[in-house]
Amino acid sequence: MLRRIIRIPVLLLDDLGAAKSSEWTEELTYRLINQRSIHQLPTLVTSNLPIGDLRAQIGDRVASRLTGMCEQVVVAGPDRRRQGHPH
Repeated sequence: MLRRIIRIPVLLLDDLGAAKSSEWTEELTYRLINQRSIHQLPTLVTSNLPIGDLRAQIGDRVASRLTGMCEQVVVAGPDRRRQGHPH
């Protein structure tokens, strides 16, 4: 399955760092990000964590690859989910 995900033309990783971290998840995430970086495949990543917390959650190797391949865009503002807006 990882091989298939690695080759998807455009990949969106939503809420990176939200899952419980383990050596297994960190290694899989690294392999995915590293291969997409090597093959220069578009990868969009979202996270609610500040960059320092994200680095602690996903590991230095993954964070380093993301830093090298991504442009950080900070979206500020209130959390609309907490304001009771309908979907």
